[in-house]
Amino acid sequence: MSAAGLSVAPIARGQGIGLLLLKGRLEVCQALRIPLTKTIFTAIQSQKLAAKIGFHVLIEKEYEEIKDEQGNVLFPNMAPTKSIQLSARTIP
Repeated sequence: MSAAGLSVAPIARGQGIGLLLLKGRLEVCQALRIPLTKTIFTAIQSQKLAAKIGFHVLIEKEYEEIKDEQGNVLFPNMAPTKSIQLSARTIP
């Protein structure tokens, strides 16, 4: 199972919703016998949640390294997140 991110509306953040979403995905994978889930995590909060429940970083790239043909940084001012991560977790 794949996803292109994890996002919770600003008004609902800090309530554990992101963790519930990730755990729900694991449950769906188990029920459907999907052996692996992967996601691109773009924010430090989602990267921390993913690590907390056993996702492993497969590829990581710092935002400052992602540039257009002219050498301009495509995603400036991404602090406190320094990088984008492709992470995955196997499903028992």
